[in-house]
Amino acid sequence: MNFKQIEFHNVGELGKRDGVPGLFLYRYPAAVRKAMTPLGNVAATNSSGVELRFCTDSYWGSVTLSLHSEYAWQTTGSVDVYKGDIFCGRHTIEEGRLYTIKLTPPALLRELNDKAFAGAHFAPTVWRLVLGDGIFIFHEVTTAGRPIRPPKKDEKPRLRWLAYGSSITNVAADGYVHHAARLLGVDLLNKGMCGSCCCEKETAAYLAGKETWDFATLELGVNMRGQPYRTDFEKRAKEFVSILRRRHPDKPIVLIGIFPNSDDYQIRPNDMGACNREYRQALRNIVAKANSPNLQLIEGDRVLTHFGGLGQDLIHPSPAGHVLMGRNLAALLEPVIKKLKR
Repeated sequence: MNFKQIEFHNVGELGKRDGVPGLFLYRYPAAVRKAMTPLGNVAATNSSGVELRFCTDSYWGSVTLSLHSEYAWQTTGSVDVYKGDIFCGRHTIEEGRLYTIKLTPPALLRELNDKAFAGAHFAPTVWRLVLGDGIFIFHEVTTAGRPIRPPKKDEKPRLRWLAYGSSITNVAADGYVHHAARLLGVDLLNKGMCGSCCCEKETAAYLAGKETWDFATLELGVNMRGQPYRTDFEKRAKEFVSILRRRHPDKPIVLIGIFPNSDDYQIRPNDMGACNREYRQALRNIVAKANSPNLQLIEGDRVLTHFGGLGQDLIHPSPAGHVLMGRNLAALLEPVIKKLKR
């Protein structure tokens, strides 16, 4: 989405709220959020994975943002600043106050020739602010009176990856899909849903019809364990996949099974462990019945290959676990998208 010469990447709606200045950066529009669970409605407004992108010839500038949170435990968000692929720093934004980020290109960039950027994924002309955690509100960009513009196609990766999944997927710039995207040299559209990846057909219709992407991964199951989804998980997942495939029959879609977690290794096996096994088999069934080279499955234990990559809740990966998973997933996706790179 482009607005005021800025590309609001991964934004489904620029929202307004009475009495609150600025534009809320929602990843899904209101019409889609209405079909989600109450938690999903909040997760869909979360800005993690959103990027503000623009180009300017000004030597300095600033971006003013603020943060809103509807999670009781969340009071801060993060903004990673990049000039092209070059990391320029992380800012922590506190809820309830305006925060202005000063933009000054690294001085050494001006002394480099074009060979330094021959393999760049993003051109060094592009300012990128990568948002993480919370609902961000955009207020203004200043560039000392110099014009700005959105990036051109040749200043960004050619391929776009749609990633749908749970909170494990909807981690910001340090998450496994973001690591994998950097390794693959593709542009990531992160539509993960914290605690609420529930395969609504309305969500599938939106992703199929309104978002632009070249290939997709769907990390399904972990948020739907137990009731009310236990009896119809396979049906819901199949319908979700079918909606995307009907609209994009020639685009690669990869299902990702539930990653290993504590319920797989209980001394006294529990119902969640049984659910893990059932849901993994359901995804295998969906792929087998489709019998299409454009629909594949990657088992979760091929991505999270070391149980020690989990954090203390033994379901979400640690920072090191995300790095491991990103590296593994990139290697597994490389042959899937090989034809798209030609």
